[in-house]
Amino acid sequence: MLEHFAASIGLRRDQLAANVSRYGNTSSAGMLILLAEDLERGTVALGSGDLVAFAAIGAGAHLGAQLVHL
Repeated sequence: MLEHFAASIGLRRDQLAANVSRYGNTSSAGMLILLAEDLERGTVALGSGDLVAFAAIGAGAHLGAQLVHL
């Protein structure tokens, strides 16, 4: 599903992060876990002005997203 989403909005798979295969479903906490991992790896940096989209899909039809300048 992630690959289909990426292709439909014109992003490469390497531009998206996912952690469900490592941790299972962590619900909305998954976004913060990914941010912490990306900060540790240096993929993104606070204060850099990087534009990051956070999105999550939960049980049922719950979903949310936000676009943030770091």
